[in-house]
Amino acid sequence: MNNVVATAVIPVMVAIVAVILTYVFTLWREREADWRKVKLEFYKEFMIAFARNVEGRATREDIIRYHDALNTIALVASPKVMQALNDISDENSFMNPNRSQFRHDKLLNDPLKAMREDISPRLSRNGELPEFKLRAPPPAEHLPSPSTVAGP
Repeated sequence: MNNVVATAVIPVMVAIVAVILTYVFTLWREREADWRKVKLEFYKEFMIAFARNVEGRATREDIIRYHDALNTIALVASPKVMQALNDISDENSFMNPNRSQFRHDKLLNDPLKAMREDISPRLSRNGELPEFKLRAPPPAEHLPSPSTVAGP
């Protein structure tokens, strides 16, 4: 009789453990996905603010927005992202008398690669990412006037 009970109880216990483990892993994956979404929003805000500061385009508000984004990104960024951001911020700082466009361009890719890896390591596993360059909009005389741009 004990063998019959043990034979019946063991599969039930295994099933219960399997259900609990499935629940825990699903919950963990959902939290990871939510955390990636939060990081993506911070990284997106930073990139928008960073892009607004392309040569000769920045307003006072754009510069403040960039620094606000840079300072708040520390809430979610990995150490690798923070180091890359610190390096490029130090290079771009008005306090750096030895700023160079070459070093800026070289450092620009590091935070982007680190952010992509931080959001999803699979994004950087498929080989080396191409070099990134910020694209500045054309000069004002080459932009269409607001009246010639089609509305929604």
